[in-house]
Amino acid sequence: MSITAKCLIDAKYAGSSATKEYTAPSSTKTIIDKFTATNTNDSAITISVYIVKSEDTATDSNLVIDEKSIDSKATADLSELQNQILNTGDFVSVKASVASKVVIRVSGREVK
Repeated sequence: MSITAKCLIDAKYAGSSATKEYTAPSSTKTIIDKFTATNTNDSAITISVYIVKSEDTATDSNLVIDEKSIDSKATADLSELQNQILNTGDFVSVKASVASKVVIRVSGREVK
């Protein structure tokens, strides 16, 4: 068994529709260690995060964070996602209430 600590999602803006941002690779389990979201806007914005089973779609049934408000110019540590495990093919999908205003970054471990 090998464990690789890595950036799972490089810093990038979240879109305004649920978008697949990271998928656990073949023969791999992924553990999320840190998920941050930074609001660069002049007003509060919400973010939603889904952990979706392979071959499924982002819906309320796999919603982990529902419209969490992030204040203007603030960074949120989304601790609800810490230690969440993704099996092969499972993915993280993210949606912000306003596109290109919330920067997300995720780090974790891939276990093979």
